[in-house]
Amino acid sequence: MTTPFSFLVHFRNNLQEDFSCLHPALSRVPEGLYRKGIQALPLPSVQWGRVQSGGEELGEVRMVPTTPAMMLQSAPRKSAARINSAVDKVRDAGCGLVGLGALTAPVMKGGLALRHRTDIGVTNGNAFTAAIMHGTVRQCMAERAGSAKEVRRIAVVGASGSVGSCLSRLIARDGDAGQLVLMARNQAKLDRLAREIRGGATRITTSTDLGDLVDMDLVIVLTASRNALIRSEHLGRNALVLDGTQPRNTDASLREERPDVVILDGGIVSIQGLAFIGGGLGLARDRYFACFSECVLLSLSGHTGHFSLGQPTLDHVDHLQALVAQHSSRGFDPAPPQSFGRVLEAGALRLPFAQDLHLGLAA
Repeated sequence: MTTPFSFLVHFRNNLQEDFSCLHPALSRVPEGLYRKGIQALPLPSVQWGRVQSGGEELGEVRMVPTTPAMMLQSAPRKSAARINSAVDKVRDAGCGLVGLGALTAPVMKGGLALRHRTDIGVTNGNAFTAAIMHGTVRQCMAERAGSAKEVRRIAVVGASGSVGSCLSRLIARDGDAGQLVLMARNQAKLDRLAREIRGGATRITTSTDLGDLVDMDLVIVLTASRNALIRSEHLGRNALVLDGTQPRNTDASLREERPDVVILDGGIVSIQGLAFIGGGLGLARDRYFACFSECVLLSLSGHTGHFSLGQPTLDHVDHLQALVAQHSSRGFDPAPPQSFGRVLEAGALRLPFAQDLHLGLAA
């Protein structure tokens, strides 16, 4: 028996683009008018889309009327109140599980701000995001194994965060990387994480300086910032960048500035057998964000109560991988590599590029 779920999302940086998903005519409304309305009006959360499986309702995606700037800078308390209101609304509608998408998770402290609730289960989606990102890391390492640009030095930017800490533990548990650099703003948190995962075959170091990324073969970006963070001068020749942030912390201009660098969209999952009716999540057919996919997995398994709150553990990841095995006919695998929403050609990760990213057409 499934558990009805609601997955919470928020508006991105371009409000015109988001509203136009509902109707093309809404793209004519000035961006500034949208922003003023969201800031000032007591807007309720709205159903953004419905999720069906086998013709039956499985859950929904709900839009919370807030933006990255409001959550991280101008109105975090108002944003948290709107998220709480949305949780109340979906509980009253009969949902047994709520997933925190994108920046709704850090605003609610990875779901810890909702842990007192016994009327609905909460998960932040970060365990499966770490698992899917880890799968892509392994693919990058396999594709470039034995080449002149073998992936041996990996940096996790945002390593002390919820997804970053779990992914760092997964990479360290593998022991396949020569060096793992844990990077964030808070040195004390980095040192504590390094002590906890040190001891395997991989050499663990820490840094608070983005300039140290220039020596890395693979840069993983997992930070809660509303703006692009990684710039051209931060990256070494022929580096791979895996951006798992929403909103993303790499800018499309990097493709022109650094044609030797491959920038991958992280945390994208292939799932078969779902139908999404409504505004959409901005992804191609049968592709979903990993945080959303965690909600779907738990719903299909009939999970009740909280799952991943705060920082997920390796036990959380292993449990989800067991659920993936149970639902293997649906996939739940890392999606084929893509960059800024466009699918990369087969073998695009294998060799350094001289001119461009060799992008194919989006599937």
